[in-house]
Amino acid sequence: MSGLCGLKRREGPGNSEQETELAELRPKVAQQEQQKRAKSAKYRQELKAAVDRVVALEELAGRGELTEEQTAELAELRPKVAEWKQKKKEKDARDYRAIKAAADRVVVLEELAGRGPLAEEQEAELAALRPKVERKQKKKEKYAKSRRERTVEGDRVVVLEELAGRGELTEEQGEKGRGRSGCGVGGVGGAGAVD
Repeated sequence: MSGLCGLKRREGPGNSEQETELAELRPKVAQQEQQKRAKSAKYRQELKAAVDRVVALEELAGRGELTEEQTAELAELRPKVAEWKQKKKEKDARDYRAIKAAADRVVVLEELAGRGPLAEEQEAELAALRPKVERKQKKKEKYAKSRRERTVEGDRVVVLEELAGRGELTEEQGEKGRGRSGCGVGGVGGAGAVD
C-alpha cells in the first residue's frame, strides 16, 4: 500500500508513529499548498492588471492623450509586461516539449508492452506518464470543442443579424437571440444567438 508521496507503507510496530506523523504533516502541507496557490493567483492578477493598463495607456498614447505621469507609468510597465510575456512564452514552450516527450515515451513503452512484459521501472514510468498525457489530450479536445462551438455561435449571430437587417427574422429567432444574450439580436456581441 502506498502512503504520502508514493512511499510504501511499512507494516509493523513503527506504523502507528508514522501515521501520527503523517496526520500532523498533512494539514501543514495542505496549508502551504493553499498559500502557494493564493500567492500564485495574486501574482497572475497583478500581471493581468499590468497588461490591461499597458493596453489602455497605449490606446491613449495612440490618440495623443497621454499625460506626463501616464507616459512615465507606461515606460515603467512596458518592460515588465514584455518580460512576463517572454517568460510565459518560454514556459509554454518547455511545457509543450515536456508533454510531447512524455507522449512519445508512452507510445514507445506501449509498443514494448505489446511485444512482451515490461521491466518494473518501465511499468512504473508508463503508469506515471499515461495520466499526464491523457489529461493533456482531454484538455486539447475540450479546447477544440469550445473553439468549434464559438465559431458556430459567431456564424449564427451573423446570420440572425443579416435576417434582422432585412426584416426577415422570425419572432422565435429573435426570442432565441434575446433569451440567450439578454439583448436583441442587433445587440448580440458574441455567443448569444445560438439555436
